[in-house]
Amino acid sequence: MPIQLDDPQRQRIRAMVEEVGRAMVAKDLRRVAEMTASWLPEYGEEGWRQHIEQQLSEMASEWGLEGPTWPTQFEVDSNSLSFEELVALKRQFPKGLDGSSFRQRMHLTLMPDEGAFDFDYWCRWWLAVVEENGLLKIGAVEVEP
Repeated sequence: MPIQLDDPQRQRIRAMVEEVGRAMVAKDLRRVAEMTASWLPEYGEEGWRQHIEQQLSEMASEWGLEGPTWPTQFEVDSNSLSFEELVALKRQFPKGLDGSSFRQRMHLTLMPDEGAFDFDYWCRWWLAVVEENGLLKIGAVEVEP
């Protein structure tokens, strides 16, 4: 049975993902890695740096820019689908993430300064927020095309 979230839990999850966004914009990828579940070892500090830089480079190339600039802003949104509903939609999750640890799927968008470019965002991710050892963590990362 899906976990039912009350408003304080939703607010706690949103605050955690906002902290992830602030840390990314500040280039504090060590902090982002600390907020990532243990079953995602590829998302250590350097792994996050490479992942973000790859997304930035792809967007810069797509728009014919000489190179990307680091995001300066972010937005957070949520999704109400349960773990079971996501699985039914054929979403893949890493080993270690299951219905008992899953809390909510959140959307994180990293953006440049407003008006700096002819596009609105550098990259968008769906993050599965999970509870691991009593702490909220990023349990899965899915790049939005």
